[in-house]
Formats: sequence, C-alpha cells, structure tokens
Amino acid sequence: LRINDVFIEQKEVGAGRAVIAGHVELDADKDMNGVLVTITDEVTGRVLGEWQADLKRGTNRVTVDFVLHKPKLWWSNGLGEPFLYRFRTDIIAGGELLDSKTERVGIRSLKVVHQPDKDGHTFYIELNGRPVFAKGANYIPQDALLTNVTTERYQTLFRDIREANMNVIRVWGGGTYEDDRFYDLADENGILVWQDFMFACTPYPSDPTFLKRVEAEACYNIRRLRNHASLAMWCGNNEILEALKYW
Repeated sequence: LRINDVFIEQKEVGAGRAVIAGHVELDADKDMNGVLVTITDEVTGRVLGEWQADLKRGTNRVTVDFVLHKPKLWWSNGLGEPFLYRFRTDIIAGGELLDSKTERVGIRSLKVVHQPDKDGHTFYIELNGRPVFAKGANYIPQDALLTNVTTERYQTLFRDIREANMNVIRVWGGGTYEDDRFYDLADENGILVWQDFMFACTPYPSDPTFLKRVEAEACYNIRRLRNHASLAMWCGNNEILEALKYW
C-alpha cells in the first residue's frame, strides 16, 4: 500500500479558520480492511483529521477533512511572513505504518480579480483579501544545460529576487517547467509565481495524438505544483494568440 499523491485543497480561508480537504490517492496490491489515513501537523504532532475504511485492490481515493482555527497565513514578500505548515499523511493498516508523505503548505486565499471597471477590466492578484501591487520580472532558464543549475544558484536567484523587493516571478512559456527547488524557494521567500504552460511563439498541431500528450503534460505538472502556496496562476501560452491574430 503506497501513497501516490496528496492534494491539500483549501476550500475556505480566513483569519478565523481554514477549511481544508486532504485528497489522498492510494495504490493497494490487494483488498484491505480497516485502513487508517491520518493527516498530522508534523511540527506540533497534532492529528488534524483521519479517515478509516476498506480499500479495494488498485487505485483508491479518499478525503480527510479538517479545520484549522486562527491559522497562520502565508504572505507574499513585503506583506508579511510566508509561513509554511508541514502536513504529514500517514497510512496505517494492522497497526503498522505502511507509507507516509509530507507536504509543505502555505495557508492563503488567492484570487486573480478580472472584472469590469470604468477603464475596461481589472487584472490583479488578491492575497488573503488584500490587493497585491505586483512587482517582478520574467524568468527564463538560467542555463542552456539545465543540470548545471545547482541548489546554490537557485538560492542566489531567490535571494536576489527578494532583496530587489519583488513579489512575483513569471515562468516563461518558451522555457521549461521548473525544478521542484524553484517552487520550494518561491514558497519560502514569499514570491508569487505566474506559471506559463510550455507553449510559445508558434502554431502547434491539433491532432488527437498531440492533444493527448498536451493533456498528460498539463495534468502531470498541475498535480506536481498545486500544493505550492506560491503558485498564483496558470497562463496557457506565450505569444501564440497574439501572433496568430496580429502578426
């Protein structure tokens, strides 16, 4: 029995409470009875929620609901502390711990506000109910050979971003989905991420085989990145619609 994925869905977030659903995907090699799934605050050791039921052989999906009262919220650079919880999911069967997975999660309410106003339409980020004045830059891969980018280079990058008083970084669609270290450091430093999908500057095929690969690529990266507090928005592409329409 193993954990494939844990998605910490923040259903409602405010200063008074955060309502959370922990969606856990499990693989079992046989039918199993009385399996216990718990989510624990790894720092305090407090069990936040639990679920117990029988599992079938194959892939199983369960949800552990819990509420945090007066949560410490995650803030972007310049607005407050980018506090991160450590939520550990444990799978227990027959009194034995069979698998465990920890996610670092920043509790925050984040919206992209796009609505009519006197000038046309608004377009801004609202974090924990506060409008964010976006200050940032466009990011391209640091090296043509991606394996040359060390942890130290990532740390230097985010130190420079933070000390330049930026609070947003845009991952350009002509580059690559970044390494996990990039998003971990964005979480730690309070840097919001505008994430492009990796399509840029050209017409793309639309045949069923290609579209199936696009779907697989998108699903993989969404699942990989969705627990990051820093992930502010997804953008479909870089300069494709503009090129088709205007160039």
